[in-house]
Amino acid sequence: MQEVDDLKILEWAAFNDRILLTHDRAPMPDFAYQRLVREEIMASMFFVNDRMLTRQAIDELYQFI
Repeated sequence: MQEVDDLKILEWAAFNDRILLTHDRAPMPDFAYQRLVREEIMASMFFVNDRMLTRQAIDELYQFI
């Protein structure tokens, strides 16, 4: 999904009731904050270390469910 605009990803995740895992610590928190300020629905979002494997991140988050 690297080619997809971050704002579109946030919108898609929110409207499809998805949890968003991202390595993108630069603009993504700002975009999420803007959605909240505008009182738009917002998906849950977790920032994952870019050296962590996706499967490992999912496994670690799964234990909190």
